[in-house]
Amino acid sequence: MDKTLNRCWFSLIGNTQLTVCQRYFNRSYKMIEYVIPPTLVQSLAAIPTDQPVALLLRHSVRDPIPEGETGNDLPLTDKGVEIARELGEKLKGRLSTLHTSPVRRCVQTAEHLRSGAGINCEIKLDRMLGDPGVFIEDAEVAGQNFHTREYWELIASLVRGEKLIGMRHGPTAARQLTEHMLAQIDGKPGVHIFVTHDYFLATLAAVGLALASDESLAPKFLDGVFIWQDAQIHGRYKSNQGVIKWPTQTQTSPNRICVLEGQNEAG
Repeated sequence: MDKTLNRCWFSLIGNTQLTVCQRYFNRSYKMIEYVIPPTLVQSLAAIPTDQPVALLLRHSVRDPIPEGETGNDLPLTDKGVEIARELGEKLKGRLSTLHTSPVRRCVQTAEHLRSGAGINCEIKLDRMLGDPGVFIEDAEVAGQNFHTREYWELIASLVRGEKLIGMRHGPTAARQLTEHMLAQIDGKPGVHIFVTHDYFLATLAAVGLALASDESLAPKFLDGVFIWQDAQIHGRYKSNQGVIKWPTQTQTSPNRICVLEGQNEAG
């Protein structure tokens, strides 16, 4: 990916309205060959099979968000439908429950996961996952952050716990989302999917697993954070696995990058 497209990609993920980049990105968007992220498939083979596991999953492929719009009504593309069903097939016999942001592309992702897995479970709408989501305090003004900040600037600010207009304290929201998911899956073995949006994954992974807030953290379509609990809470994102330990308020002050105790587990 060349540098121009790279800049466009990370700006558009955050819904920043950069007209020149959008024109470039729209021309290049269909050149990308979308597949289920290989690290997600590897993680499915690595996570426990005898206990409940939450999977915070980014929705499947959509078209670029039109300039000046939120994109909430954008459906999945044909490729998005295809790979969501393919992931569902990989989860046959393991998919237990489905929860989703009410946003259209997330609901469609859940529907096609269910179809691919061949199950008939209820799809539960959950506004902690979007519209507005756990990170939003005031939806009327929070959108300014997405239009005025670069994607990684926004993620880094959330991870550091900086005060952002209309948004909640990032590490606190990430912790509450994790606790919310674990409460939903308690005592039910299998994979429990929570379909959401990219910055939810990036922020939770950066805070909980002490990962750098940079482009290596960028969630692809159908990327996900796996979370499970025994004596400790464990997380796995891409090839990073470790015990989730939440930072103190001091560790997330505006002048400090969040660094958690402990080391990441190999994986």
